[in-house]
Amino acid sequence: YTLLPEGPGPAEIPAIEVRIGGAVRRTEPIRFDVARGAAAPAPGAPAPPPGRSGAAGSGEGIYLRGTLSRDEVWVGQPATLEVTLLASRTGLSDVSLVDQPALTDFWVEDDAVHPDRERRVEEIGGRRFYAWPLMRKVLVPTRAGDFRLDPYAVQLRAAVSTGDPFRDLFGMSRGEIVVRRTEPLRLHVRPLPEQGRPDDFSGAVGSFDLRADLDRTSVAVDDAVALRVRIEGDGSLDAVPPPSIPGSPQLRVYDPKVQTETRVESGRLRSRKTWEWVVVPLSAGEIPVPAVRFSFFDPQRGGYRTVVRDGMKLAVGGSSDRRMAGGPLRPLRRDIAPITLRRGALPAAAPRLRRRAGFVALAALPWILLPLVVLLGRHRARLAGDRGFARARRAHRRARKTLASAERLASQSDEGRFHEEVGRALVEYVADRFDRAASGLTYEVADDLLASRGVDADLRRRYRSTLEACDFARFVPSASQGERRLETLRDARRALDELERSL
Repeated sequence: YTLLPEGPGPAEIPAIEVRIGGAVRRTEPIRFDVARGAAAPAPGAPAPPPGRSGAAGSGEGIYLRGTLSRDEVWVGQPATLEVTLLASRTGLSDVSLVDQPALTDFWVEDDAVHPDRERRVEEIGGRRFYAWPLMRKVLVPTRAGDFRLDPYAVQLRAAVSTGDPFRDLFGMSRGEIVVRRTEPLRLHVRPLPEQGRPDDFSGAVGSFDLRADLDRTSVAVDDAVALRVRIEGDGSLDAVPPPSIPGSPQLRVYDPKVQTETRVESGRLRSRKTWEWVVVPLSAGEIPVPAVRFSFFDPQRGGYRTVVRDGMKLAVGGSSDRRMAGGPLRPLRRDIAPITLRRGALPAAAPRLRRRAGFVALAALPWILLPLVVLLGRHRARLAGDRGFARARRAHRRARKTLASAERLASQSDEGRFHEEVGRALVEYVADRFDRAASGLTYEVADDLLASRGVDADLRRRYRSTLEACDFARFVPSASQGERRLETLRDARRALDELERSL
């Protein structure tokens, strides 16, 4: 078990009971004191002395730092949250976030991070630290108040010198598990002022530009014209309704089409929202198009702003050519073509190229392949960008591979190693499916995780029973008979296959 203290002070690991047959064996409780660890050093602060990183040995000089781009924002103003791993040396592996707080009062936009590509060196208090950004999010508060952002926690493996230069050079030391946690962060969110709020304020907070134009300015009566309005800038526009474009006796205005684009660039939230109205003039003449207004709150100025685009006019001529003139229909020709009789069967004309089956199949092939190529590309992109999704996808294949390795050990005399491989396959499967660290996965935690996905209680019981049998056989080899190894292997495979179908 890897234990993470919640705070400084006296602590106790209670007694653990094990029932073997009719006998009960009980450990003694373990009591100890938890010292307050050093927080992650801030830029410009003096470096902590050696031994203050929260653990001696492998964990020396390793910190987890959480930062906010702003300590105070307005409602709707974005703030960037970044979690960074600081270490005075390299040789870290198996890094994973094991505790992430819920951000229920914020609209959250993830910013992709590439720890190895974005790694940098920071000079803090005269000491050199490597900094790896592990997570970056843009938080948009939805209400005012003082918020406490709970700590993030990370688990990693730090290399430990074995004293053997050969083993250290080729990374043959497994290292030690290290857990680090950020300090809690606080964010003050101010309410938007009531004074000076425009009547058409839609809730947008940031800095935006407005553009409006017509796709053409000279048309005929009843011809459709596209009026495009685009708002772009720093901030969120997802919940912003379209500007009001009123109709008039001279114009008919239809409901707009909407297109929204949101992206994160260097920790800044960039948004673009476009509306397109279809406007139809109903009479001839020079018709003014209603002005387009957009109001938003500018946090840099601390006040509201309104941008207006007006002065657009539409020159409308006479009736459209598409309208049918009045009057009776007139035939274009009055000739009468004579009818001649032909004896015998008419020869069947060869179908045109566009109607031939081969041509139709060839023309339809790109439309069939295009969705497959798009889906494959999205799937590969998700595997590359979502580590948890990639682990879940590989979980069953990886577990079956481990069981295949255990099957080769079934005929050997090393019974403990056989059961260790089977147990490792079961534990790592659940860890990969739920993007958790395998080292901290207890029986109870695994059962709770499976229950959260609606796994049947009988299947959970069989999974745990097989895992407990493997752990028991590892430490009490005489209790396991050699002929039961293949049965244990079959139980493990059956449990993994059923879990894969259930999850």
